[in-house]
Amino acid sequence: MTNNSVFIGKYYNSVVNDNYNFTLDTWESSHKNNKEGANKLHLANIRPFGDWYNRHFRNIHINMINYYGIFSVSRAHIQQHPVAYYKTLLNEFPKHANPEVGHYFERSWVAIFHLIPQNCLYYIRTIIFTIIAYLLVFTVLLIYLCKAYKIDIFKMVKIT
Repeated sequence: MTNNSVFIGKYYNSVVNDNYNFTLDTWESSHKNNKEGANKLHLANIRPFGDWYNRHFRNIHINMINYYGIFSVSRAHIQQHPVAYYKTLLNEFPKHANPEVGHYFERSWVAIFHLIPQNCLYYIRTIIFTIIAYLLVFTVLLIYLCKAYKIDIFKMVKIT
């Protein structure tokens, strides 16, 4: 199995046990552009998080939450599960702009793509590492876009 996946997140002794009773009855975006219009939260069909997690991943122990979606997954890690597996998970999402189950997914990415080798997990313990993680993700995305669109970034940046 490849080790090309990268997950950056917060360490927990047990994600499911430490967050078992997690629910959101209300939620409001912190960004002003996302506060316009209806901002109601669509509650998950199975609550709290621990019950939802155990329904889908009962025997999978994870110790990382990937807040803000800071991760990348290799093709091999995605393809270790059949398409039907992912379709079943996607069916958890209601046709709603703000589903509570999205916050459950955020806490479960490592379980969703299980089995992820330990050397693919990078734990953030301080705010400085959070900033570094964002810079790393931005840099990787920039390099990828430059390659995809055949842009030579060094020609664009004039260093004097």
